[in-house]
Amino acid sequence: MDLPITDPGPTRDPAHPPSFLCPHSDSELVRRLAQLLLPGLAAACVDSTTGDPFRSPGSVAVDLRRDLIDLHLLPLSQTFVPDTLSLLSTLPSDEPPDPDLPDLDSPSDILSYLLDQFASSRRTVLGRVSTWLLSDSREDKIDDFVQDLELTNFWKLDRRESVADAVLKNLDYKNKHHCNDSFCNKRDLDDHVRLCPFRPVECTSDGCKVRFCKMRQEKHDAACLYKVLDCEQGCGARVVRREMDRHCVTVCGRRMANCPFYQVGCQSAFPMCELDEHFDGNLGLHLLCVLKVAGKEEEEAKELAERMEKSEFRKRLAAALSVRSLTYLAKEVEPKLPPQPKKLEVELDKNTCQSDVNSDTEKLEVDLDKDRGQSNASPKLEKLEVVSEEDGRKSDTSPKTEKLEFVRDEDGRKSDASPKTEKLEADLDNATPKTEKLEVKLGKDNSHQSEKAGEDA
Repeated sequence: MDLPITDPGPTRDPAHPPSFLCPHSDSELVRRLAQLLLPGLAAACVDSTTGDPFRSPGSVAVDLRRDLIDLHLLPLSQTFVPDTLSLLSTLPSDEPPDPDLPDLDSPSDILSYLLDQFASSRRTVLGRVSTWLLSDSREDKIDDFVQDLELTNFWKLDRRESVADAVLKNLDYKNKHHCNDSFCNKRDLDDHVRLCPFRPVECTSDGCKVRFCKMRQEKHDAACLYKVLDCEQGCGARVVRREMDRHCVTVCGRRMANCPFYQVGCQSAFPMCELDEHFDGNLGLHLLCVLKVAGKEEEEAKELAERMEKSEFRKRLAAALSVRSLTYLAKEVEPKLPPQPKKLEVELDKNTCQSDVNSDTEKLEVDLDKDRGQSNASPKLEKLEVVSEEDGRKSDTSPKTEKLEFVRDEDGRKSDASPKTEKLEADLDNATPKTEKLEVKLGKDNSHQSEKAGEDA
């Protein structure tokens, strides 16, 4: 009895050595295709059982899944693209193609078209009527059934990805989404797999679990929500892309903001990192704004703001970051400011107003009376500019101009008028004031009169 002959295996043809195909494809696209399969199956289950009281979508899910894979997707995906291209080539040039046909360069569109065809083929008459009349109710049932399938792990994602990968390789006739290289031996294939542009890689950003092919890495990095980037506004911080908008609006040091004194008059806008610099450079304006709001008059507020800005309390005032705090500090500092320097008041009569002009220019307030007597009337202040000369010539030692403010009574009698302080340029030789500059030349021969005027003062 002869021994049974063992199966020798397939006959190898030397002219056609076995080929080893690269298994890699665009893993990100494969995942998107796999996510379309479960809603497509749910739609077929709902449409096939609509109006049937004896069957539910879950009772037909197993059979429809088998038919979807073996009888519909895998066979049609192999022939759909060639058949469609052949059909389009037979159309007259002036006839447009069918608008319902999907884009042949988009595997996602083709798969959605095939899934809709499968659901339509399983739809009952009552299901077709309900689809037309109760489309919202149908969509709700499909969504509910998809959730039930996901909760029960009826069709796991990895198995759906296997089907989607096979469908993708059948539909990608331009080899844009999968590797079509083949090799004669396993060693060459292994070397290629390590360098294949379609090999799957994982995102290196913390928290991102997306897998994609190597050739799509730059595209993913440009949109990855977990990638750490430099602040878009240039503050120097490193921020996750998904948190960038919130960072730029809330905590970024370069975010634009209005001055805290915007409501009281400062209309400036600047980056938040320049807040201290703005406060230090615009202290006078801020003080003027809060003092006017506190009820000070314009001139009084300007004078007080200048005094505070030049005082020893400047740093404390510049550190105030709000209207309330600066107003409080201004009220606290105002009584502590040093008093303003007072004017020196000198009473001179008309005939002794010539004085020996010293080397410094100073302001004197002079009370004059036409009759050389003391006037009890309310004073009018007049300003004289006196230029001193020695020996009747202009002095080479930088003659000084003195402003003499003195009070005169126009008619030589007491005046009941209210005092008015005004600048008048008077002629000393005439009793009435004149509005012109008087240059009084003082010589050495009348120096004793100047000394007398100084003693009277």
